[in-house]
Amino acid sequence: PRDSSMRGRPSRTAEATCLFRAWELARPEGRRLVTDRYAPAFLGAPARIAWRLGVPPAVDAMDRVADGLITFVAARHRFIDDALVEALGQDFEAVVILGAGYDSRAWRFADRLAGRPLVELDHPATSARKAAIVAARAARWPAVARRAVAIDLQRAPLAEGLRRAGGVEGRRLFVVWEGVSMYLSRAAVEQTLSTLATAAPGSRIAMDLWDPTPRPGLEGRLRELGLRGLSLLGEPVDFGLAPREVEPFVSPLGLSVRDVADCRSLESRYPVAGRPLYPSMWCALLTVA
Repeated sequence: PRDSSMRGRPSRTAEATCLFRAWELARPEGRRLVTDRYAPAFLGAPARIAWRLGVPPAVDAMDRVADGLITFVAARHRFIDDALVEALGQDFEAVVILGAGYDSRAWRFADRLAGRPLVELDHPATSARKAAIVAARAARWPAVARRAVAIDLQRAPLAEGLRRAGGVEGRRLFVVWEGVSMYLSRAAVEQTLSTLATAAPGSRIAMDLWDPTPRPGLEGRLRELGLRGLSLLGEPVDFGLAPREVEPFVSPLGLSVRDVADCRSLESRYPVAGRPLYPSMWCALLTVA
C-alpha cells in the first residue's frame, strides 16, 4: 500500500498489521489464528506499548468498532500460512513475498523451507528498517536463504524486482500478495498477475481482495466503518472483486482458482470463537495454468 513508505518513511501499514499478529500471542494457543513470535521485534516504541496493553478483551472491543478488520488480518495470514505449508510439502522451488513489510515467514517456516530461497520485495524505506532489525537478531534467529530486494513497485516493474532477486524466474513459485491489491487500480492488479503468470506452471499466488458488493442496513454501515479502517491502514480502497468474479477476471491472465475463502469460510476453518470477522474481505489461492 502507498502509505508513509511512499513519502520515504517505513510503512505504518506494515507495522499495524504486524501489531495485529503480535496481539494474537496473548490468546491461548488453541484460540490463536496465527502464532508469530517474531512480530514484536518489528514494533516501534508506540506500537510496542499498544502490544503490551492489547489484552484480548480490549482488542476484541476495538475490533467490534472496526467490524472485524483486526481478526480478518490475522485470519488471512493463517489462510496464506496454510497454503504455504501445503506448497512447501510439494516440489515448489522458491517463495516470493510482494510488499513483504514485516513478514516473518522466512524464520517461522525455516525448517519447512529447507534451504529453498524466500524472496521479499518491498519499498526501500521499509526494507532498510527491517534489515537493521534482522541484522541485530541474526545470531538468535534461524539461518535462512532469504533475499531482500528493495524496490518501489509503484515505479518499477515487478519483472525487474524478480530479475534482481535472481534464481526465481522460470521456477515453480509460491507467491504471497497480502494486503495490497485493494489499494491498487484494476490495471495495476492485472499487470501484476500477468507478470506472475509467467512463472512455471503450477506456481501459486495467495492473496486477499476487497468485495465491493453493497450491503443493506446496519451491515452496510458497519462495512463503511471497516472500509475507513482499511483506508487508515493504507490509502483509499480502489480495486475490488466479489468472489464469484475472480475466475473470469484471472482466467484471461493465464491463472485458475484453486481456493476461495470468504468470511464464513474462514470462520468455519479457524478458531474465530465468536470474534467479528470483516465481511467485505476475502482470500484467494490462484494457480498458474
